[in-house]
Amino acid sequence: ALLATLRYLKEFVSDSLYIGAILIVSGIGSAAIAHRKDPSSPFLVMTLSWVTYLLVFHSLSNLPIDKLPLFLGIHMRFWMQPHLISFIFLGLGLKPFLNLFSLWRKAAVIPLVILLIALQVGLNYKTMDQSKNDHVMELGKAHLQNLPPNSILISQGDMVTNSMRYLQRCEKYRDDVLLLDETMMTYKWMRERQGPHMKKWNIQFPNQYH
Repeated sequence: ALLATLRYLKEFVSDSLYIGAILIVSGIGSAAIAHRKDPSSPFLVMTLSWVTYLLVFHSLSNLPIDKLPLFLGIHMRFWMQPHLISFIFLGLGLKPFLNLFSLWRKAAVIPLVILLIALQVGLNYKTMDQSKNDHVMELGKAHLQNLPPNSILISQGDMVTNSMRYLQRCEKYRDDVLLLDETMMTYKWMRERQGPHMKKWNIQFPNQYH
């Protein structure tokens, strides 16, 4: 949990253009002072929620994020939730600096926000540009291309299933293949909604044991 939490804090500092470390400490301090004056403020609830999420989630997650970048990427998808609170505190920490330089006005804040967004795009565009990345599409093709006509394929996993589903629905590639997701077939709504449509494939769905 400690390793993953430290990794989260490192990514947060990077995502906030490295000024986030100072601003979030300032924001937490400002919110704590305000809470002492007004105990009804949401500071305590937000802080406990933030700390609880980081510690509990990172304790329960079992991906070895220090071994493969793929595992870290999967793990990072769940950092959006603590990011909400982190950037609220960051905003609270930024406000005194804006007040100090008399910048807390619409005429100054809007250009500043646009500038920060442009800076993020400029710094990260090359790294995040996936316009020529077709690995997922090729993965789906590798599973579909050699199947006999009108095959029934049972798959499992988001990446595998969705890569093939994209090709069938969007590219009309091998849409003669019936693609069934093994995990979804265990859900009641899947059996009730999709079961009646399986008759044309001569499939009894759900079956006695599935």
